[in-house]
Amino acid sequence: MQEPFDYLTLLNTIAKKDISFSDKMTIELIKARQNLGVNKAWIAAQRKETYLGNAFYPGEENKAWHSSLINTLKVYEINQLTNNSADNKVIMRFFLEQKNGPYGWNNTIETAKIIETILPDFLQQKKTGRTASLQITTAEGTGQVRFPYTFTTAATNPIHVRYNGTEPVYFTAYQKEWLSKPESFTDHFIVSTAFIQDDATVAHLSMGKNATLKVTVQAKKFGEYLLLNIPIPAGCSYANKSQGYGPSEIHREYFKNEVAIFIENIGPGTYTYTVPLEVRYEGLQTLNPAKIELMYFPTFQGYNMLKKVEVR
Repeated sequence: MQEPFDYLTLLNTIAKKDISFSDKMTIELIKARQNLGVNKAWIAAQRKETYLGNAFYPGEENKAWHSSLINTLKVYEINQLTNNSADNKVIMRFFLEQKNGPYGWNNTIETAKIIETILPDFLQQKKTGRTASLQITTAEGTGQVRFPYTFTTAATNPIHVRYNGTEPVYFTAYQKEWLSKPESFTDHFIVSTAFIQDDATVAHLSMGKNATLKVTVQAKKFGEYLLLNIPIPAGCSYANKSQGYGPSEIHREYFKNEVAIFIENIGPGTYTYTVPLEVRYEGLQTLNPAKIELMYFPTFQGYNMLKKVEVR
């Protein structure tokens, strides 16, 4: 009969129903494919970033077709259809950031979909772009960086770094110093600690009883390969040295003064990690700050302030 059908009204009606975030993103993709106009403001409001500045869109990681990678692919295609190539550059870097070495992404479905979607743009970028290179200039001269690259210069000398190319390069510079009275640092993570005894949060510890040191981490963005250092008071030892089951925790190492917890990845949200303690000696003791950082980009870190804990 070839009667006209109001697809846009129907799609907008479905979008208002109680459907999943992924289904809402699929509706926006259908609208883009049919040139019906997309809700750019809504899509922009869902945008998240990793600590490295790459863009993605959240999802349900326990569902293959509703994961953040699949939802981000939908936005990538929407951007292609609406000529928003600038945002696709930081989305492409997110996919490359998420790649698991030579084995692709989380599963065969995601790997195939990502390659299918981004490969044409990636090949075009490789064809028209320039290979990335770094040039470092100090008082001793200029060097073209070929990794591993090492140089020594006086602390007072300026260091100039020049980047050439169109491919992404992650460059970080930092130095370490000892803070005798550290205050909390919350630009990237918010870290807090508390002691639990007899199933209650306590202001002081009772000697001879086991306790739990609870560390709460609030992450503001998505990050991979993190290290959480949890110092313990001098008057305590470990009740046991079992491997923990904290969020995305893959291993923990027990030292005399602290526990090091290795975390695969965390997204925006709040996470809790615990350390079982045996309270042995009384007195007023120091609890050094708990600190979390990206292992390969340690300038992205967070820690709480120095505290005192009394053992009675």
